[in-house]
Amino acid sequence: MYDRYIECAENKDWTLGDCTKLQICVTASTTQHDLLSRMFPSDRLVLSDSTSENVESFGDGKCQVLAAGSVETSKKSIEKYYSGEYEIGSLALSRESLALVTTEEDPLWSKFVNWVGIGLVYAEEKGITQETSYDMPRVDLFGPLIGDQMLRHAIRAVGSYGEIWARNAAAVGLERDGRNELNTNPLGPMLISDLTWDQP
Repeated sequence: MYDRYIECAENKDWTLGDCTKLQICVTASTTQHDLLSRMFPSDRLVLSDSTSENVESFGDGKCQVLAAGSVETSKKSIEKYYSGEYEIGSLALSRESLALVTTEEDPLWSKFVNWVGIGLVYAEEKGITQETSYDMPRVDLFGPLIGDQMLRHAIRAVGSYGEIWARNAAAVGLERDGRNELNTNPLGPMLISDLTWDQP
């Protein structure tokens, strides 16, 4: 039955047949809430303050569809709070990328964080892992303040981007899709430059 409600939600239909019962649980003041409020009447949305509350509402039958980010709707996250049957739809309302954020009060720290992020991707691209961190090139980006082995130290501490993904995102059931794969074309690694979603 859940596949029918997923179909209702993905087709933005709440007016015919089973779709007239459609209620969607969503966390208030999130991107998903903002987008859904443009697609559905407010009486179709069941608002909560947290993902766990959303999942509990879903389990209690207050809604038939749960709208949340990919981490929150991963199998491991859902099954922390709900043990019944469910299906995961295929429609992504938004494709927001997670990003490193630093305060502007410390530009040196921001540059350091940026270079470590670049180094993590470079390490995966070159097949460098935690175990082979010594293969990471020496770089003298910050002079004697940090030394020329900063990227080697970073990879030795946490591994490449791929290792971090496997340890954290894959651990909650997320698969790497196009946004999280390395760009192997001749232009090198590429960042997402825009936010896209299915417009209402």
